Amino acid sequence: MRDRLNSIDAIRGICLISIFTAHLGLHDLPALTIASIGFIDSADIFVLLSGISVFFAYGSLATEQKPDQLVAVLWRRALKFYLVNIALLVATISVSAGFATAFGSQALHAEFLRGEVLEVGGFDGPTLRTVWSLVTFEHRIGYSAILRLYTALMLLAPPLVWLAARRWWLPLLPAAGVWLVAGHLGLIASCRLSGEPLTLPILPWLLVFVLGLSLGAAIRQGVRLPRSRLAVGLALLYLAGVLILSLCLVRLVPEVAAWADRRHDLFWLGASKLYQSPLRIAQLVALAYLVLALPRAPLVRLIRGARPDSVFCRLGRRSLPVFAAGTVCALVGNEVLHLLRLEGGPAAGLRLVAEAALLGLGFLAMLAAADGARLRRAATPWPLGHPIPSAGS
Repeated sequence: MRDRLNSIDAIRGICLISIFTAHLGLHDLPALTIASIGFIDSADIFVLLSGISVFFAYGSLATEQKPDQLVAVLWRRALKFYLVNIALLVATISVSAGFATAFGSQALHAEFLRGEVLEVGGFDGPTLRTVWSLVTFEHRIGYSAILRLYTALMLLAPPLVWLAARRWWLPLLPAAGVWLVAGHLGLIASCRLSGEPLTLPILPWLLVFVLGLSLGAAIRQGVRLPRSRLAVGLALLYLAGVLILSLCLVRLVPEVAAWADRRHDLFWLGASKLYQSPLRIAQLVALAYLVLALPRAPLVRLIRGARPDSVFCRLGRRSLPVFAAGTVCALVGNEVLHLLRLEGGPAAGLRLVAEAALLGLGFLAMLAAADGARLRRAATPWPLGHPIPSAGS
């Protein structure tokens, strides 16, 4: 990437930690996830930031009329995401197979390993049909679904980047159309083997990526963010309403609790992660607007002033190896926690210690993955006095 913003790396690092704790099946310790205080979760923010970063890195190729280079570099990234996803699928099967071999049916993914009978080293493993469904993204196992989404987004990105280079808002038109049609008609791909919807579906989530892409283009094109007390007030009011609903009303009002139980099945009046419901998009836009419109708010100021050697920046700067390390640690950790729960012997205090230890080890592994990767570019600060940052400043 030609220009980096420490603030983007810091937010990405926070999201990586949140994703790891969400993947680790904690029961005695609370999961430190963004999803616990609203509709959106770390994946929404992560994909939005990806769109910003893609335009920062490759938008100049579209501006300079180099479409062949633009396609080549984005499709090369798609191949990289695909290969890392395959590696994580292999790691998932290997970890589960190891626990299945050592502890029998007490492996977390034992049902998957026995689903298509094939004797491999003493346990029932997946058949060629199952493996083919994995490598073609028609089935999922483990916690690497977001890499399937990224692979598709990089393949679709070249024309969207080209449109954003002409006018920052142009790619929003096709992306919004696809999002509305996919959400209204329920155009969600299903698992080939189980029939269950695949998580992080491509068509609805395209809009989240394009929102970030357009924001990155607006930054590059010098667009000034419109600010008003009314807009800031409405954004704050919406986020406050989401917070109250998520933390209070769900527990106090039976009708709200009933809605919450089925909100993921609804597009227009729900908060579905599958369909990227309007309520989720609105929360994401409101949050992004406040970060840009209130540069001197305490938390925003702290993020904007993040230094490149801070922990969050170090994690976010090398997000792919950090995500892979966190995924593998979550795999092993969940197998251990699953085994402890099945045996039922350990006391709650012992499980609490085990969860804390797994969290700490996972964090250290992610930090080691970040520090072990060579940095390609130095980071640049976010100008505090500019409502939308100029990455080239």
